[in-house]
Amino acid sequence: MKLYSRYILKNLVLPTLLIAVSLVCVAWLARSLRYIEIIVNQGFPLSDFLYFVTLLLPNLLAYVLPIAVFIATIYVYNKLLYESELLVLHASGVSNFALAKPIFTFAIILTAISYFIALYAQPLAAREFRDMQFKMRDSYTNLLLREGVFNNPANGFTVYLKKREPDGLLRGILVHDNRDADKTVTMMAQEGSITSTDTGLKFFMKNASRHTIDKKTGEVSILYFDSYPADISFYTSSDGKRPLKKDERYLADLLYPESEIVGKEINKFNAEAHDRLTWPILNISLPLLAIVILLSGDFNRRGQSRKIIFAVVLGLGAVLLAMGLKNMVASGKEFAVYGLYLLQIGLISSCFFMLLSNGFGKSAQKPPVGEIE
Repeated sequence: MKLYSRYILKNLVLPTLLIAVSLVCVAWLARSLRYIEIIVNQGFPLSDFLYFVTLLLPNLLAYVLPIAVFIATIYVYNKLLYESELLVLHASGVSNFALAKPIFTFAIILTAISYFIALYAQPLAAREFRDMQFKMRDSYTNLLLREGVFNNPANGFTVYLKKREPDGLLRGILVHDNRDADKTVTMMAQEGSITSTDTGLKFFMKNASRHTIDKKTGEVSILYFDSYPADISFYTSSDGKRPLKKDERYLADLLYPESEIVGKEINKFNAEAHDRLTWPILNISLPLLAIVILLSGDFNRRGQSRKIIFAVVLGLGAVLLAMGLKNMVASGKEFAVYGLYLLQIGLISSCFFMLLSNGFGKSAQKPPVGEIE
């Protein structure tokens, strides 16, 4: 690698890392705040919480890297243009294609990292994240039921607690189970507790009453119990088995799911698989797009604001188009799969064509050596 290529590459690495870390931290903190109540109100250990939210990072990093290298490319190449370094190199015979080689090399490295994250680290972290969620529910279900509010641990299952004692005793309990629309059950108890048994978690209620309604006759039945065990094992993963969501699956599992997965889920899996295959390529296409725009036309010493804005608009458009095509695939429009790949192929091929054909406009034909500062 030539000296100027190493110089440009060196200038690219630090801004990309700083921008990537900054964007990831902002997104990570925003998502982590959703779980901060686990520590503040529910006694979840800080070390477990930090590990829990750290598992969010691979997914965030996979999506942030192309944006970070795009912004860094605009910053670095605009700075080198403003300081006339690229103009001097171009005047000495270095082509636009040669000036783009450092970022292309850097982009290839980032693309390889992105593929590793998207195809291996991201689903691995997502599985661990969800496993930990279920373990947390199993170990801290008593804590996760907040007092004074209607808790919804599952669809159709509502729990209200008037008060929770420090020793775990629950007082003033109302449970409404509407998971089976034909057998709606409402239970009330003066006190109770949650206990782990061999068959899963049980909600033991003392001095309880069980109310059921016959949908056909409208008759209300009330039974009173000294102690009543309500099964809430559905809230946890006590049997160790659960269906894997699309972000937890590796590529082969997405492309060839089990036969039970049908309908809309197949489309979502298909969209996720092709997104993981095409999104990392943005590490190449976005910075190349930025270079083509910055190196095209004449150099203006008063600033490259118009070119920068144009590059940002086109880059943002490419990202939004990729997201839109993914959503189209998820909604069942299979032709959009080809659009995901054509978008990347079109961007990269057009950028290479422009780099091989365009110079610095008039300045490329007759470099203003006397004006270079």
